[in-house]
Amino acid sequence: AGIVEAFLIEPQFVLENTLYSLRLYAAGFALGVVFGVGTGILVGWFPKVYYWVTPVLKVTGVIPAVAWMPFALTLLPTPFAAAVFLIVICVWFPVTSLTSQGIKSTPKVQFEAARTLGSNTLDLVFRVAVPHALPQIFTGISTANAFAFTTLVMAEMMGQPGGLGYYINLSKVWSAYYEVFAAIVVMAVLFSFITAILERVEKYALRWQKGLVR
Repeated sequence: AGIVEAFLIEPQFVLENTLYSLRLYAAGFALGVVFGVGTGILVGWFPKVYYWVTPVLKVTGVIPAVAWMPFALTLLPTPFAAAVFLIVICVWFPVTSLTSQGIKSTPKVQFEAARTLGSNTLDLVFRVAVPHALPQIFTGISTANAFAFTTLVMAEMMGQPGGLGYYINLSKVWSAYYEVFAAIVVMAVLFSFITAILERVEKYALRWQKGLVR
């Protein structure tokens, strides 16, 4: 009853914070996926890029994204930009790693067959290697989705002017724990909704797998 009351008493405030979280998540997640896939293709295709970027991946992969918060707040102009940077960092690592693995694991026989049919380098990358890596790319995106949502909430608790994490902090100060649980319910619904969308996109992009894998 208390959780329902939180939605009935201040629906506008809950909606505003939910939309703020969605805007922050969308900006960080989209940029992270774009940078991650792009970097993964470069790392998987070019040995020199692999040589220089892999150490960076190994270092950033073990550091929690929130640990970069002091640097982000100092170097970036707004708290929103700082939070977007943190989400990009946590998304970039798994997407880059799995994309590069998918590119590097493409069988040479596929490249030889494509060259026989007259493919150039761009065709080899985007019509052979990237399609072969799509299952790994979507695995990285699914993993990054969970990391991004966790980082989103933690970033909002550490200096954002809005969002569900901000709403939880504000409710906690006033000991309004039913509002905290209301925010958790919204988070669960949002995460389930976003996950369902990603699964639909993955199912469509990998429709050629139907009948080949379980």
